[in-house]
Amino acid sequence: MKMRVFLLLCISFLIISCDSEENNNDVSNTNDSMISASLDITNNESNNQDDIAERCKLLNISASQRDELLLLNDTSLSNEVLSELNKHRASQGKKELTFNEDLLVLGIQHNQYQIAQDDISHDFGDDRFCTISSVLPVFSFAENTAFGFDTAQKVLNALLESPSHRRNIEGDFDSMATAVSINTNGVHFYTQIFIKLQ
Repeated sequence: MKMRVFLLLCISFLIISCDSEENNNDVSNTNDSMISASLDITNNESNNQDDIAERCKLLNISASQRDELLLLNDTSLSNEVLSELNKHRASQGKKELTFNEDLLVLGIQHNQYQIAQDDISHDFGDDRFCTISSVLPVFSFAENTAFGFDTAQKVLNALLESPSHRRNIEGDFDSMATAVSINTNGVHFYTQIFIKLQ
């Protein structure tokens, strides 16, 4: 069976305080890849943590559940993606991003959802934003998803070919994580989450 490699991202800009949303779902096909835009969420500075927490479903998992999720991540490939991404950022004069394990856990959870759906998406992206915003003072959040790439360099190269993915990779963020999960057919699923703190 021929495996098709897909990249899919849906642009969304949400200002949480007024619940406004803009979507641009333009999709372009290039060879066997499908590429569209990325998920971007900005927290209006007038929001406070209490307002955000009230709207959010909090990440309510035990330490053992968290450990079980972390076992579903390809740690070596995740670390390699971060290293290659930071090399690229340095070449562009951008600051290095630090690793954040909370983002990794959110990404792994989303990868498990994507594997169950057998597709990539940004479904429930605002929930992931709300979850991380309930524990950290997040100003902005962005997400890239991909599947089918078996090396860090391949997935990074593919993401950098898309202007919206590149914008997230080179964006004004403080920390990030790339969750990498593999389905039963050996296909890699990626959820890459970036945040900037207030």
